Amino acid sequence: MHTYIILAAMNGFFYSTDGDLYDNFQMLGYIESENSTKAVEQFFSEPPYPILWKDIEYMWSELLEPGVSGGHYGSYKKVYIDTLIKAMENPLDR
Repeated sequence: MHTYIILAAMNGFFYSTDGDLYDNFQMLGYIESENSTKAVEQFFSEPPYPILWKDIEYMWSELLEPGVSGGHYGSYKKVYIDTLIKAMENPLDR
């Protein structure tokens, strides 16, 4: 098992105090998992706090281990929320 940080691309944008516009990415938490995709699926299945999934476009995770370079900013496998919702609604389609 490995520790992953869960990140999300939010629907909408972040406006700075000065009015500058940025993409809105959020760190959602940490999870122990076998791989990066399963980490996202586990977080989605059992979030540690209430989340309005409609506010998130996609999530990804990055491995947190010494010696592993991070900062891939979504270049890892993106897991789209609509895909996770469909999988939960139709577990036999997985």
